[in-house]
Amino acid sequence: MDRLPLQALAAFHEVVRHGGVRAAARHLGIAHSAVSRRLCELERAAGAPLLQPRRHPGDAIGLTRRGQEIADAAEAAFARLHLALHRERRPAHARELVVSTTESFATRWLLPRLPAFRQAHPRTRISVSVRSDLVDLSREQVDIALRMGAGPWPNARPWMDDALVPVASPSLLRRRTPWPLKTLRDLPLLHDHDPNAAWSRWRDGPGPATLDVSQGQSFPSSHLVIEAAAQGLGVALARRRLARRELDSGVLVQPFGPYEIPLPQAYWIVMPGNGKVPAALERFVDWLQARAGD
Repeated sequence: MDRLPLQALAAFHEVVRHGGVRAAARHLGIAHSAVSRRLCELERAAGAPLLQPRRHPGDAIGLTRRGQEIADAAEAAFARLHLALHRERRPAHARELVVSTTESFATRWLLPRLPAFRQAHPRTRISVSVRSDLVDLSREQVDIALRMGAGPWPNARPWMDDALVPVASPSLLRRRTPWPLKTLRDLPLLHDHDPNAAWSRWRDGPGPATLDVSQGQSFPSSHLVIEAAAQGLGVALARRRLARRELDSGVLVQPFGPYEIPLPQAYWIVMPGNGKVPAALERFVDWLQARAGD
């Protein structure tokens, strides 16, 4: 343990979470150069580069395969540490449910709706554990998992559908929409690491068939790729549920009209498989099912 670079791991974790070294430095309250030194330390320990080289100074970060592996491990480890440190701080009279999900889904769908659940069920507290991998509910201190993907998983039930839609900032387009689909070839693409949101699916569906899906910047989460689109960096192929806030407010638009790729079983509720479900968890699942139309 004395050789484990904990400070370097923490700095790398914040770089991935915030999408860059400078943003991580601001969050940690340390110098940009200090974060860079810690990244170099972690790369020496890992024996490989963790960040992909940037083609242009303003490009967002991209992770190498080794970097993604360590980022996933760090995210899971810090989430478990946070849960262990804070689990005993809850009042004895309250029932706490620990919900495991991805950072993007927590940020863009779950957290904005939790105040309504708290108002309806004030004695049940929700603690969110952010992880990119699917936890084993029988072994970890987690009550329920919410997942995006094709599924199915053990003890999982289909929950919500979705659709993939191209989204962009009006400032990028500079003229009225909708545009013909062929004009997508002239716009920079923004890529999500979510395999279900790959631009190749759009090329092989609505098209155009000649779309070069190798060009453009990539981002480690759905949340960051939507933020990048909102900043005018390019066109993102987004899950409509996750981009709804920006679409409703006009921060993002669908430049190609009603075209979409349906995702019929896009979200899943993963339940424990070890016997009777507590009443508080049943209430939370009922509430989730009622919000499926949001």
